[in-house]
Amino acid sequence: MKQGEEPQAGVSIQDISVGDKILAWHNGKVYFRGVVVSTVRSLGLISIKCAEKGVVRLIDTTVLTVTKVDLPDSRLSVHALFLQP
Repeated sequence: MKQGEEPQAGVSIQDISVGDKILAWHNGKVYFRGVVVSTVRSLGLISIKCAEKGVVRLIDTTVLTVTKVDLPDSRLSVHALFLQP
């Protein structure tokens, strides 16, 4: 996968846990990034603390492709995600 390219398949909501760092993609663009604060698996919903503004966002996994990332909090910023080698 190239930088900035949406993954072909995301992570199942069953594999997402509180504390995971995620990216939420749609049409090749990352719309949200942050840390999971809760999940509602039966509805396919994840709430995250958004990395950009610190607000809580509700992510619908039936609409957005979700991927996990393994980055320290300081590297979860908008710019750091795309400046990695």
